[in-house]
Order: sequence, then structure tokens, then C-alpha cells
Amino acid sequence: MLDVTQRDAAARLAPTLGALGVCPRCVLRFAGVSDEAQYARSQADVWAELRGAAGSEPAAPCAEAGACCVCLGMLALVDDAESAPRLLAELTAASIGARRFAFDVAMPSSILVRQRGAFLHANASVGRERMLRYDAIVDAKGVLKGQFSAQVAATLDALRDDASPYRVLLTVEHVACERESEAIVDASSRGARADGGKRQRVNDPSASSMRSVLKALSEPDCRARLERAGLCPPPAGVTPCSASLRASHAPVCIGGRYNKYSREMPQTPWWLDNEKRGISSVQEELQTVLQPAYAASATVFHGAGREDVDVRMLGSGRPFVIEMQEPACLEPGTAVGTPLAELEAAINLASEHVQVSQLRVVPSSSIGDLVREGESEHRKAYRCVVWLSRRVSAREVADKLDGAGEVLLEQRTPIRVLHRRPLLTRPRTVYSMRSELLNGHYLMLDLVTQSGTYVKEFVHGDFGRTHPNVGSLLGCSADILQLDVLSILDER
Repeated sequence: MLDVTQRDAAARLAPTLGALGVCPRCVLRFAGVSDEAQYARSQADVWAELRGAAGSEPAAPCAEAGACCVCLGMLALVDDAESAPRLLAELTAASIGARRFAFDVAMPSSILVRQRGAFLHANASVGRERMLRYDAIVDAKGVLKGQFSAQVAATLDALRDDASPYRVLLTVEHVACERESEAIVDASSRGARADGGKRQRVNDPSASSMRSVLKALSEPDCRARLERAGLCPPPAGVTPCSASLRASHAPVCIGGRYNKYSREMPQTPWWLDNEKRGISSVQEELQTVLQPAYAASATVFHGAGREDVDVRMLGSGRPFVIEMQEPACLEPGTAVGTPLAELEAAINLASEHVQVSQLRVVPSSSIGDLVREGESEHRKAYRCVVWLSRRVSAREVADKLDGAGEVLLEQRTPIRVLHRRPLLTRPRTVYSMRSELLNGHYLMLDLVTQSGTYVKEFVHGDFGRTHPNVGSLLGCSADILQLDVLSILDER
């Protein structure tokens, strides 16, 4: 039973909202009833109590008129003798034995549009002294989460825990009402343009996103736009919504370091003109072992920077995180019972070109840390083989390169990356160089540079776009034949 205050508030709204075709649970929401136990009662039980408290016979909501005109039948899903058992049976089949689960609901934005229309209509009917506060309406999504998650918990024999990596998502859809949200957002966009705004009309699904709809519903002319769209009050007689239940595990993130020993392998799959380039990729070499072990649907690779396809990654390796998407993983740190040390060994045995070390489960927040690490101002050590257009002596190379100390570069964006990088001039520093003359025209050069230095361009000059460069320091043309990353220095 409702307490006296709640019952009186709901009973005052029952005649107006019931006449529109609003369900009893939505009447409770509009009355500000937050007690989850009240929403667990049957619709008929709630309506009987409101009818008795109203002192008159309010119109029965949704009677022979289809689903609730506000929630589109969403709050009646738990009562549906066919839908609820079907959804829960699908969940049981997809379960991977998790003992805790996080639960969420994705609902159509048209419910918010219809809720606003019903609110404005009800306020115009109840009188100024009884006007509703929109922010007091209880969230329909929260009500359904409370209702349905209890059934999910009983089905899985598990506890609801919003921090759990095992996720259950109830998706509610109503195709016939999708255009309602789009119409409100489009009307808002047209209004902004008429007022001299720069907003452009959006013709993709994001036009009816929750954020766009909430913004449109908060604007001063919201009521006029809802009335023009025939949504204030919202029309009755709608068909019930449909729903689906989907379970998945949050991505499991595996961190570590990789070494790459091939000069024909990118970090991630490389496609050019619909043709795959390279013999494989670092990501593919790892996912060949990790993806089936985790029974993951896909993988996403993140590196702390990346080397070119023809550059080897040596030394202690480059830090990376690879995400296992939707894995059938029961416990963090294991993949279907296989220790990560065994998976690390399996990768290293299977791959001729990539070796990994320090594999471990890491939090998803480490991906952002990895990106920031790749962009940070640490130093990198390289080794390259350089060709020179004229014969040089060991003394000349030692004086002009090894003895140069720190060299400050001005690097314009290289021609080879202009298609994906803005045209800028970047100051970069080469901290040290150490050379070994192989013969008069060839030398091996070790150098330590600032992060973000284009080493290939420092050698050949990129048609004068990098200055100074090895060629200008030695007074000849220079080109780079091979390049390796020896190590990433100054790491935390």
C-alpha cells in the first residue's frame, strides 16, 4: 500500500493521466513515488488503490487501447507472460556462470518525448496549486532496472553488482515511435537556424540520441513543438514495445611488451586500396593465441606509439594493451583456466616475428595511460644504417656527428605522412650520436632523440624539410637503409 501522501498525489493525477492511457506505474512515477516495492505490485492492484482514493471513477489506463502512451509498455514487460520468460531463457543460455552481474537498460528516446508531453498536458489540467515538478518524476529506466534485475538475479542465481565485468543489457525498442524523437530534434534545429544559429540538421541516428532529445525538450518552445507534432498530449493506442536481453563480459585488457623482428610487419592490420599489406601484424600474431583462448569476439590493440612497418622494435620492447572483446572469461587473470604465462609462451613459440613479455591483466584505465605515455616527452634510442653520396673518413664522421652534441632540429611534417598529419614545423632534439664507419660510403649510426622525432627524415633531410640533417652536417647527400628502435628511455 502507498502511504497517505503518495496515494493522494497519485490519486489526483489518476483521472487526467488515466484518460490519456497512462499505465498505473507511470502514474506512480509522475506522483514522485520512489519506493521500488510499489512498482513490484501488479498494475491492477495499483489501479484499484488509486481508484478507491480518487473518490471518483477515473478512466482505466490502457484499457483496450494498447500499451501505455508514455512508457510504451516498457514497465509492463515483467508482467508479460510470454516476453519475460523468453528473455530470461535466452539469458540462461548465454550465461557463463558469473556470480555477479551489472544490469542496464537501453530505452527509446521517444519515451522521454511522450513523458514531457504528458507532463505538460497534466499540468494544464490540474490547476496551478497542484502543478507537477518535472524533476520529481521518477526515472522510467530506473524503475525497470529495479523490476527486471531482480528476475535476472533469480535466473542467474547471482548478485547484482554494478562494478561487475559481466554485463546484462535489456534493450527496449519501438520502431513505430522513432520518428517522434527525430521530429522534435529536427524542429529544435530549424528553430536554432531561424534565430541565426549555426546548428546543422542531422539526418543520422544520433539525431534521436538521448542527449539531443533532452536538449530539445529543455528549450522554451518545447510545448509548442510537441503540440505541432501531436505529442502533447501523447496519442494513445500504441502497440507494445519489443525487448531483447543480451549478456556480455566487459573487455579483458592484457598488457605487456612486444618485440618485432620483421621489416615487413605493421603494428596493426594495414589495408591499402582494399588490399592487405605486410606479412602479418603484431596484433594478429598476438590474437592468434589470445582470441581463441578467451573466446573473444574481437580484439583491439593499443601501443605506446608505433614504429614503421620496416622498422624493428628491439631492446626491452614496446608497451601495449590488447583488449579481448566480449570474452568468455570467468576470472580476471585467466583465460578459460589457462595461466597468462602459458599464453605468453604459446605466442612466442608460434610467432617467428613477434615476441612478448610481461603479459598480465590490466585495468581498462591503463589504455589512456598508454596513449599518454606514447605522447610523452621521453627519449628513444635508435640504430640506423646510412648511405652517403661521397666517401668520408672516420675522423670527419666523429667530428661532425659524434662531436655535434645536442642538435636542435626544425622538422616540417614529412611528405610521407602529410595525408594523415597536419602541416606543422616541430622543434625536436637529437641528444647524442655515435657512429661506426663501415666503409667510405656507409656508416652505422646510433642516436638518442626526443620522442616524436622523425629519424628517417633527420638522415635524408626530406627535401630540406628537416634541418639540419645528417647530409647537411656532412656536406653530402644521405639516405637511410635500415632503422631499428633499440629502446624507449625515461619510462616510468
